[in-house]
Amino acid sequence: MSEPGAPAPPPLILASTSPYRAMLLDRLGVPYTQQSPGVDEEAVTAKMTDPAALAERLAVMKAEAVAHRSPDAVCLGSDQVAVVGGEIVSKPGTPERALAQLIAARDGGLSLYCGVALAGPGERRRATVVRSDLVLHPLSDERLRAYVAKVHPVDCAGSFKLEEPGGLALFDRIEAADWTAVIGLPLLTVAAWLRDAGHTLP
Repeated sequence: MSEPGAPAPPPLILASTSPYRAMLLDRLGVPYTQQSPGVDEEAVTAKMTDPAALAERLAVMKAEAVAHRSPDAVCLGSDQVAVVGGEIVSKPGTPERALAQLIAARDGGLSLYCGVALAGPGERRRATVVRSDLVLHPLSDERLRAYVAKVHPVDCAGSFKLEEPGGLALFDRIEAADWTAVIGLPLLTVAAWLRDAGHTLP
């Protein structure tokens, strides 16, 4: 959507098939489509040890991969890197690994680095990283095991889902400049970028 008389902004593509990121982007009220970026995340993750640099690199890769296929569109990429107990962790994949991540986060801390990147027509490129620090309540292993059984967060690095019932109850506090970055897409940053790209937000 653009102002009356203004040229139409370039179409927006979310370079992700994540339903969580789509749910967040819906809140801005800007029309968009989704495409899978189809990038090799594992190859990059294996070579990088700085979580902030890794999150930004993955976000840029996703945005630019879709922009290469759709050069007239504004392409938005995002990725999260979780650090648990001082170590980068991936999506757990199994309930056992999810429980282990939550126990390590309870005992050693949890930080999320959310990278976001915009690739648009011409040479327009933007990228940044939003860090969030989360402190879990001192819950017992049994309570954490019950949470994993109920929510099954095996597809989320860090093994929690704030958008699901019980997710917030895990935490004593969350320190974040933009809480939507904890879920996977920092909307304050994205909104500013889309305005600069010519989109009018409701």
